[in-house]
Amino acid sequence: MTRSASARIVILDIHGEYANALRCRSTVFRVSANKGKSEKPLQVPFWALSFEELTKLAFGKLSDTQTSAVMDFIIELKKESLKKKPLDGIDANTLTVDAPVPFCIHKLWFELYKRDHHTLIPTPGAATDVVEPAYVLADNGNPMQIGDAMTVTPPLYRTVKTTGPSAERVQHGRDPLGIRQQLAGLASKLRDPRFEFIFNPVNGALILKAKSK
Repeated sequence: MTRSASARIVILDIHGEYANALRCRSTVFRVSANKGKSEKPLQVPFWALSFEELTKLAFGKLSDTQTSAVMDFIIELKKESLKKKPLDGIDANTLTVDAPVPFCIHKLWFELYKRDHHTLIPTPGAATDVVEPAYVLADNGNPMQIGDAMTVTPPLYRTVKTTGPSAERVQHGRDPLGIRQQLAGLASKLRDPRFEFIFNPVNGALILKAKSK
């Protein structure tokens, strides 16, 4: 029997029974790898999952309307990714939501958070129907916290206010999806180091970091 230098065997060692026995003949990948034992960090990029798998992991249960909105936004993020780093065999015309195209899931969380939580206030000096985000303001008049996608820091918005001068009234935000609970769950996973192997793959993966606006 000849031995092929390119042959590979993958063992899913759920209980850690084979790692020690085969360590000298294998490469061990593990979540929270122990570098002292020459283990390598396991990395499974979230963008390689199908849309159904990703939404179940990230959000849990969504309605049909919510699912469609999330799907549309992921497709836009993947198109944005392809503009920055084209991939052979995939372009904007052939792109599907299941295509394994890297994108920033932090930006997905951040933009959906703003959509579901933002409130609005009339823009000073503009027509009454022109509005802007109603951030909580610091003593100097600047927004106290506009949020940051990569650190999973949400923006702070003022609560709705229907009384007082019209310029100070705070309106409900437009087109909320009603997924605040799901977004809170995703935020917890993005902050949790136990999920870094899937939500923050760094070796060999394209990370498109979001910039807060």
